[in-house]
Amino acid sequence: MKRGQVSVEFLVVLSIILVILLIVFNTGSNTIGYVKSSSDNTKLSTFFDALKNAAYSVYHQGVGAKTRAYVVMPDNTANVTIEDRRITVASNTGDVVSRNFDFDISGNLSAKGSYYVDVEAKKGYVEFK
Repeated sequence: MKRGQVSVEFLVVLSIILVILLIVFNTGSNTIGYVKSSSDNTKLSTFFDALKNAAYSVYHQGVGAKTRAYVVMPDNTANVTIEDRRITVASNTGDVVSRNFDFDISGNLSAKGSYYVDVEAKKGYVEFK
């Protein structure tokens, strides 16, 4: 066997190993992205459920009823808008998700972190603080 042939065989084996490593790395990156997206979707769904449950509870109890809801915002949340009968959450990626209520709502919510939201039934609407 000649030295040139050994060098060529070494380069072929090395390039095959590099291709395999690139495939494994790419698959791992895609999986991590999917898990992150799934986690944010779960947080957003839980956020809406917590607010909706608290709002309906105080609304049906009547004016002056109060409760607290603990919410966790997804990491990629850009802003939260409350107007009329809708809460809208916009993400940094441009996605917008809204939930409608059967009654008027108002208030301001932070787009970052985990926190308690005070929910109070007022005359004709529910307020989030």
